[in-house]
Amino acid sequence: MKKILLLILISMLNWSCVQTPPAPTSMELQAFQRKEFPTSKEVAFGSVVSVLQDLGYIIKSADKDTGLISASSPSKTSYDFFWGNTKMSNTGVNAFVESIGNITAIRLNFVEVNEASSGYGQKAKTDVPIYDKVVYQSAFEKISEAIFIREKAQGIK
Repeated sequence: MKKILLLILISMLNWSCVQTPPAPTSMELQAFQRKEFPTSKEVAFGSVVSVLQDLGYIIKSADKDTGLISASSPSKTSYDFFWGNTKMSNTGVNAFVESIGNITAIRLNFVEVNEASSGYGQKAKTDVPIYDKVVYQSAFEKISEAIFIREKAQGIK
């Protein structure tokens, strides 16, 4: 019995010592959240909007002058009939498109949004930044393809 209690205590101590990795520095973030393209702001902006729509995002706002785009994926909802709780989750993305000389820089920021509400009206919301480099690489590959297609269609390159 003492061995079992000791094992439980040790496993609880190990579990409580687990730490989440530290958030990347701003330079590390920019390394995978930002990419430059040798194209115009208009082509890049349209490509980002198009790719987000192709990925199923709902464009909430887009302003070519400021270069800001805000979108979110459709929400997934689950309901706990026993406790009367509702949980919703989706992914939000903000993009910033800016011209710098002869190039256009695009910065993406993906965030996982989780919302919960109880049967008594209590609500909670958590926004968790997505730091998975693969997510950003995949998005930029699709944006790069969209830029290529737009430029070919417009006879730019």
